[in-house]
Amino acid sequence: MLAGGQASHPTCFIASARFGGMGYNSGIMRWRLSVAGIVWVAALGVLAALGAVGCQDRAEGPGVTIAVWGGAEEMEQFRTRVLASVRQRLAGVRIKVIYVPRDYYIKLATLMAAGDAPDLFYLADEYIPQYAELGALLDVTRLVDGDDDPAVDLEDYYPEILANYRWKGRLYGLPWIAQPVVLYCNEALFRQAGVDLPDGQWRWRQFAEAAKALTRDVDGDGRADQWGFILNGWPPLEMFVWQNGAATLDAEMQQVRLTDPGCVAAAQFYADLIHKYKAAPPLEVVTEQGFSDLFRA
Repeated sequence: MLAGGQASHPTCFIASARFGGMGYNSGIMRWRLSVAGIVWVAALGVLAALGAVGCQDRAEGPGVTIAVWGGAEEMEQFRTRVLASVRQRLAGVRIKVIYVPRDYYIKLATLMAAGDAPDLFYLADEYIPQYAELGALLDVTRLVDGDDDPAVDLEDYYPEILANYRWKGRLYGLPWIAQPVVLYCNEALFRQAGVDLPDGQWRWRQFAEAAKALTRDVDGDGRADQWGFILNGWPPLEMFVWQNGAATLDAEMQQVRLTDPGCVAAAQFYADLIHKYKAAPPLEVVTEQGFSDLFRA
């Protein structure tokens, strides 16, 4: 089975506007750290800053809520490799994790509408303008700029990724992760279908042909039960747009460019993978059977 990706998809920790301070994390560093090291340093930085400046003291000590999403294994690592260490070092800080395994943004919006937003929460970069305009995010510019003792050194971040968290000249978050999304494949299925493995020179035509050849009716019931590719909004349309040398927004991020020829062609190819090449399951099938289950199958 194939899976494809875009250049990067950053996610950051954000502080809600109702919160009085801002924690930080070490995000994507210019030097190499293990994944576990990045996560641990990031979470410790966030909570240390919160314990110092953010939380209202109560009889039982300061507290902070953090909203996150992720798979079961990811959350287990978050609890055992991140929170356990942080709690040991910040014994006086109460930490409540709000784990949202699905429909994360619906849950987040519901909490905000009820006036019960978490103190810190994951937020993908594309949501920054919307949430900032609504006044839902804490402006952390003063905590990291123009201060003799800033909460974080912005030189530790790749500027291209950090720019995703600025809106109208103000900073509203710092990267937690920013990973490339890559194309990978099941070599055994490629061999069974007699399809050559990707060689780094593929274009859309070769990709679609390979995905179509990998789509099979294994049990002979007249319906495909092995798919060459899978889409459910991820990988996102923007990936195909960027591959086609186009962009969904202009450089100033003021005008939508979805009707540009490059964007239209990318959207058509995205749809063709399902409806023309029939190399990816329809979205209703993905919804019914589950993205992860289909991929594992």
